[in-house]
This record gives sequence, structure tokens and C-alpha cells, in this order.
Amino acid sequence: MAHLELEHIDKQFGRTQALQNLSLEVQDQEFMVLLGPTGAGKTTTLRCVAGLEKLNGGTVKMNGRTINNISPTERNVAFVFQNYALYPRKTVYQNIAFPLQARQLSKADIDRRINDVTKMLRINHLHDRLPAQLSGGEQQRVALSRALVRQPNIFLMDEPLTNLDFKLRAQMRGELKRIQQDLKATFFYVTNDQVEALSMGNRVAVLKEGVLQQVGPPQEVYEQPVNLFVAGFIGSVRMNFLDCVYDSNGRFLKAPDQAWQVVMKNGRHEAILANGNNDRLILGVRPEDIQFSPAAIGADSAAIAGEIYVAEPLGDRIIYDVSVGTSIVKVKTPPTVRFQPGELVQLNINLERSHIFDRVQEHVIRKTHV
Repeated sequence: MAHLELEHIDKQFGRTQALQNLSLEVQDQEFMVLLGPTGAGKTTTLRCVAGLEKLNGGTVKMNGRTINNISPTERNVAFVFQNYALYPRKTVYQNIAFPLQARQLSKADIDRRINDVTKMLRINHLHDRLPAQLSGGEQQRVALSRALVRQPNIFLMDEPLTNLDFKLRAQMRGELKRIQQDLKATFFYVTNDQVEALSMGNRVAVLKEGVLQQVGPPQEVYEQPVNLFVAGFIGSVRMNFLDCVYDSNGRFLKAPDQAWQVVMKNGRHEAILANGNNDRLILGVRPEDIQFSPAAIGADSAAIAGEIYVAEPLGDRIIYDVSVGTSIVKVKTPPTVRFQPGELVQLNINLERSHIFDRVQEHVIRKTHV
């Protein structure tokens, strides 16, 4: 397998800067996920690794060897595409065998490899079918089989689950993770789906407009985002962002329109004071870190008053939109918590798990640990 290093990669298309000073390391046998919105430069990154794009700057290394001038064929990488790229007039067997035949392997070796891989992916009964006779999930497995039989140094996967329905995507996430672990393979996986990234990757790298934002284990990226973009992009229900200012006299955060305030305790105000932008702050708190509070709001409280705007029942949970001043705050609750639009409520914010951001520079000032 492969240890991949990207060092200060730059890539331009005309006047468009697709990648800017991108440095990233993918460890041997690691499942690395590159996450970002459409246009972030994710596919371009994979194409640079595969040798399909010429770099404007930087170095690509595999197992310590610089491969900038090595042809795509010599790099021995397997590329799994979003659209599967199957030959419509070739059978499943012929599609999978094609890269092996191009290498002039023996018929016995080709048979052995195909049988081993298709049995592992549970499509060994489909060898004689054409792609048009397969479901989307079966086509995806054929495309994956074609990559696996090559025994490449690294697997490059460009949103391979995008065309599957929700149920099959969830199933294939587990399948891909199991395959990667069984093969002890190096996977470099691209997606714009943060659920895929968090559930599959050993580490997640977040990309925005060609610039790397943060790299770390999934839980770390989720719980300790370094800036507003990462905080807002990761999370199945978006993090709440509330403009606020810091009152050093009362040691509390408050809304500019005075609609709410929360008290900061145990010296947590010191980092805010040191920041120097006390009137340009954003309080970030995830919907699962807010609870409806039965207690009255006191002077020394992290609770704020609001009004139920709308409820979104999702079966296993309910997302409430709560009007707080001019802002809408989303709260995630169990399905047994019931409120009606128009009801007045009190929200208790878990400050230990919330974040404070600089509104101008958009980076996190600190995590608000007690």
C-alpha cells in the first residue's frame, strides 16, 4: 500500500485558483476523507494525485518518492468515479477483467482475482450480466471490484456513493469501511456529505475554495472546529450562530439587540478580553447542546427566553425552530418533547460544549470549557 504526501500543492485553471498551498499527509492503510462543498477542489486534488492534472506548484510523494513527473499508469493508483464509468456492452466479468487484460495477466490469474473480489463484494453471481441489467448498488460494486482487482498502491474515490439511494448509501458506507479494513488498504475518499466523512474516515480533511481548513479525527473536527466554516459545514443540523458582544462588567455574553444574555463563569471571560474584539463575537452552539429548561431564568444563568416558531418531526427526533429576538435557534430533542408554535419556552445552553468565534476573522477564539 502507499503513504501519500502532498506538499504545498498549487493548481490553477486559467485565473481560477483551484488549490492553494495544499499540504496533506495520508498514512499507509488509512481511510482519509477529503470533505468540502462543490467547487472546493476535492476532485482536482485526486486528479493531481493520479497524475491526470499537471501541478502549478508543489510536490506529490508516494512512499517517500516524488512522483510529479511519473505517468498515471506508473503510479499504480485506482480511481473510482462517481458515475462508475462501466463499459455498457461488456459484461460484469469483462468490465472487471479489462485492466488486468491490459496488463497481459494470464487467464488463470484473472479468474482468480475476479472470483476473489466479486465474492467479497457479493456480486459473484452477476458475472454474465450487462451494466444496464444491474441496480445502482450493483453497478457501484462492479466499479469498486474493477479497482480492487488491480491491487493498487492507493484507492482514490471521487464521491462513489452519490448516485445511490439513501438506504443503499448507508449500507455501502459500512461495506467500504469493512473492505478497507480487511484489505489493509490506503483509501483517499472525496465527498461533500459530512455524514459519510464522519462515519467512514480515520481522519477528515476539510477543504474550502482550494484551501485546507482543518485536519483531524472525525470527533475532533466535529467538537473542536477551528473556524466558522468548519463549524457550520459539519453537523447534520447546522450549528446555531448568534451575534453577540461581551460585557466585561457583568461577565456575560449578550445579543446586540439585548434579546438574550448568558453568564460566563469560572474565569472563562479572560480569553475573550484578550481577544480585543469584544463587540464582534459569535456564539456557536449545536442544536443537541441546547435543552428546554423548566427552571426560571435567573441572573446567573445560561438560559434564554424564546418562542416556538415551527417544529420539524423526524421520527427519532424533533427539530424545533425557536425565535429568540431576531434570530432563529434550532434545538434537537427526543420525539417525546412536544411544543406547539407560539409557546413561550426557555432554552438552556450547554456553555461547556459551545464555541466563541471572532466575527471579523471567523476563527474560533476558544472552546468555552468550564
